[in-house]
Amino acid sequence: MQDSSPKFEAVTKCIYKFHWAVAAACAIKNADGENCMVKDPTSETTFNLMPLNTQFPNQDFVVNGTGGTRYFLSICGPLTQPCVSDPTAGACEVRKDGQKISLGVATKKLQFQGEVIHLTYIK
Repeated sequence: MQDSSPKFEAVTKCIYKFHWAVAAACAIKNADGENCMVKDPTSETTFNLMPLNTQFPNQDFVVNGTGGTRYFLSICGPLTQPCVSDPTAGACEVRKDGQKISLGVATKKLQFQGEVIHLTYIK
């Protein structure tokens, strides 16, 4: 991160206007979480994605891709219907010809980076 300082722009009736061009004024904080929860270190807000797993216990999220490819995703746990012979898969690609490819192992580790929550399936 580059250091900077505020630049004076104008004053109008006792209101001073400055411009501060970088995130140094409000540093971005990152955090790691466990058990499908992560806390924003700035606002202390806790994000819990576990209800996405428990609210739909026998259902995976399905996304239709191009050319007949479908993607099956499970949040915070393995897929309900294993991909190929991998019972730990949290994401799977199913091609039009029926070929199944595991896209990564399910995880409950969340990351809060730059104000975005990340759930990464590790291959």
